[in-house]
Order: sequence, then C-alpha cells, then structure tokens
Amino acid sequence: MIFCLWYHYNDMATYTANEIDSLLETSGLKRTRGRIAVLHALRKAHKPIAIEDLHTSLTEPIHFVTLYRMLKQFVDAGIVYQTDLRSGKAYYELQREHHHHITCTKCGHQEEFSICANPLLNDISKKSKDFEDITSHTFELFSVCNSCQRST
Repeated sequence: MIFCLWYHYNDMATYTANEIDSLLETSGLKRTRGRIAVLHALRKAHKPIAIEDLHTSLTEPIHFVTLYRMLKQFVDAGIVYQTDLRSGKAYYELQREHHHHITCTKCGHQEEFSICANPLLNDISKKSKDFEDITSHTFELFSVCNSCQRST
C-alpha cells in the first residue's frame, strides 16, 4: 500500500489561447498553424488524449507521422506530458502543473492528483549506488472507481 499526501484538482489550470501561442516561441519551436492547432486541441481535451482522438479533434489536416513528430518535440520541450495508462498506447496532455492520474480499471474514469514526492525521490537518489540525481518520474495509480464498485 502506498501512503502519501495527494490533492484532487477539480479545475486543473489550463493554458489560455495567448499562452499557447507564446509556448512555441519560448521553447524555440517554429510557430506554425499545425502546431498551434495541436496545442489548442490538447488544451480543449482537459485530460490525457490518445493520438487517434487528438487527430480526429484537429481543425487543421495533419498527417499522423507529422503529428507524432510534433508531439515528441512538445514532450522534449516540456510543453506536453506523455503517459501510458495501461492501455498499450500513449496519451498526451498539456503540462502546466506537475500532476499524475488515478484511473479506473473498469470504466477508464480518470482523476488528477498532485503529490509531494520530492523527499522520497531525494532519499532514493541518496541510497542509489549508480544514480545521483533523479531527473524525471512517472506515477500513475489504478483502482476501481466508486461508481463501478457500487454497480457490482
């Protein structure tokens, strides 16, 4: 069992349209209609989204290969967070505040949460023989939501 402090965000902070436009400039990526369309679609999603669903929601026609390339650039620049929610495919979302997800294993309902894991991560890096600094991490939880538990 994992014990930690976590807080549910009812309204996760999202980027405004103007902030999305400036993200490309500050990350050193060229500002194109396609990139702006992808970032706006991610902003509207309000949750991690699979590339197929993202592609369907786009207002600009973008080839899948180009979309994959853009998403990789966004992930590398820290604009977009990529996660795997045990479905065998990647999900993407705009990353403003660092957070994680708890996902229902029956219906797929997701809830976002934030944890303060820095003391634990620092302790792990101090005890490691082969690593000094932890540069990133992923932490996703899986459970059965209350609604699914009541329906069984």
